[in-house]
Amino acid sequence: MAFLALVFVSIVVVSCKKEDNHDHGSDQEQITTATITFSLPGGVNATASWRDIDGAGGNSPVIDTLVLNPITTPLNYTATISFLDESKTPALNVTEEVQEKSDEHLLVLQPSANLNWLIVTNDKDKNGKDLGLNQTVTVAGSGNGTLRVVLKHEPDKNASNPLNTGETDLDIIIPVRVN
Repeated sequence: MAFLALVFVSIVVVSCKKEDNHDHGSDQEQITTATITFSLPGGVNATASWRDIDGAGGNSPVIDTLVLNPITTPLNYTATISFLDESKTPALNVTEEVQEKSDEHLLVLQPSANLNWLIVTNDKDKNGKDLGLNQTVTVAGSGNGTLRVVLKHEPDKNASNPLNTGETDLDIIIPVRVN
């Protein structure tokens, strides 16, 4: 009986993992760097990165501000996101794994309420569901705010809010300045 109790406790300990609410990966992907690029036709780009090379509990992440030029009429930016695991040498391109396993991933961009943005996902997984590595962001007006970038692993893409499903590989906030 003591043996069965030990086995049960071992299974519970192994199968229960601590929820990591810090800004990066779970067991699926370790992400130390996320880079978002906003591009306009003609090559006008704005880029911001989030970098936490030493992981949770170490030094605070280094976060760039995404700076867009003043906008008088709505502009359609193409937003692309890439992920790296720079804890390995050479750095591992996690974006490739997200693309290869597109049906297991969902990337969502959520601007703060004070930013007047409309976001449409351009890329799909093999089942025709949103992936999110390439999005059109229509920006209207100026102002400061934030952009939440969330990468989910094995979300229910049919759920009313897929962000409440699956595991979170990355959940970060990028400051935004449009002025």
